Amino acid sequence: MQAMLIPFGLYRNAYTAELKRGDEIITNDEPKCHLRVMAVSVIPVRSPITDAISMLIYGVPIEALFDEMLKRNGSSIFSNKLIFIVYEHIYTEPMR
Repeated sequence: MQAMLIPFGLYRNAYTAELKRGDEIITNDEPKCHLRVMAVSVIPVRSPITDAISMLIYGVPIEALFDEMLKRNGSSIFSNKLIFIVYEHIYTEPMR
């Protein structure tokens, strides 16, 4: 199993917060990855737990990670919460 922190807002990635265990999704990245959701939780950006999760997954403090998310997404994401998703990788599509 793997995990990631995902920024979201009223429209951007909002559906992700509603996912349930067993749902399957396809990432927007290239190459596209097919994932099976194991757990989803909306968590506060600024908390010791979120900082620990960020360090575990990405090796950087949450402040640095979230600053980068804000640069890429601007005002289209919430400034006080993130989605923490635990998933199982199913497969990766070949590059096009």
